Amino acid sequence: MIRKIDNAAPPAPTATSRAALLSLDAVDDDHLIARSDFPLYGLPEYSKPHQMRLCKRGDFPMPVDVSARKFYWRAADLKRWRATRRARSNYAPERARETAS
Repeated sequence: MIRKIDNAAPPAPTATSRAALLSLDAVDDDHLIARSDFPLYGLPEYSKPHQMRLCKRGDFPMPVDVSARKFYWRAADLKRWRATRRARSNYAPERARETAS
């Protein structure tokens, strides 16, 4: 009996395929989210230095220190940040150009 061996491994799940399973709105407000899991929840992947600049400026939620080297973000803070970010995204550049003229 001859069996055909398929050496091709099945494709590994990607962040975009798992993102459909994870919703920031579905988790409890006290849930902690690691920076490495941001793409799974549809959150932007900023570099660490840029993200900390945003935190210090008040443009991104401050992380919770779990230990000396572990930082997590509260889901409630990220939900609130995302809601305010969406509100600001209703910016209409056409109106801005008209008022600038």
